[in-house]
Amino acid sequence: MAAASAEVEEFLSGPLVSWVSALGLSVKVKRETTNVTLHSTRVWDTSFNASIMNVEVSFLTTCPNTRINLTEYSSLFNGDVLHQVYLQIDPEPSYHITKLNGLEDQALILGRIKNFDAIIKNIKSLYEEELGMTLLVVPECICLGKCPESREGLENMKLLLLLLLGAAVQCPNKELFITRIKELDVDLQHGIVECIRQVIFY
Repeated sequence: MAAASAEVEEFLSGPLVSWVSALGLSVKVKRETTNVTLHSTRVWDTSFNASIMNVEVSFLTTCPNTRINLTEYSSLFNGDVLHQVYLQIDPEPSYHITKLNGLEDQALILGRIKNFDAIIKNIKSLYEEELGMTLLVVPECICLGKCPESREGLENMKLLLLLLLGAAVQCPNKELFITRIKELDVDLQHGIVECIRQVIFY
């Protein structure tokens, strides 16, 4: 089932996208017209909500040393933006993504699945080997690759962004990310802290 445009708009206009303008990065936010509807999903038995998603998008666009042009939800579909964010957390990942330029139909879907599989494996490895944490729930790469615009796809994207945020504030470069967070509006900071708590303090 496809999603409601209002929720995609809320996702894109959330605190983590706003974080970019606060840091002077060039990111234009274009409202996505695709229908996207959120439904409840759980990470360690903690339900997501739309405001958490907004904070995750804001985090994504303000990563150190990364200029992200997040103009619409579909810019996340190939995984390259998320991989660039991961490289700020771990510059030497075990798994790498491939460029999907020129691919269509099934080849594009398979390429997206492989890219998300690589990103998720990197995140899982980082949590387990570097942070000593076991992830009980990870995003589904097949869902992200085949139907990211569906309600299930959006929930998986939310989970992926939440795990990236949790990794960012615990990695060796965490001071860079924490400094960025402290420069934000107080309400945005509180929203980000709530996201982090879902990962670290459960």
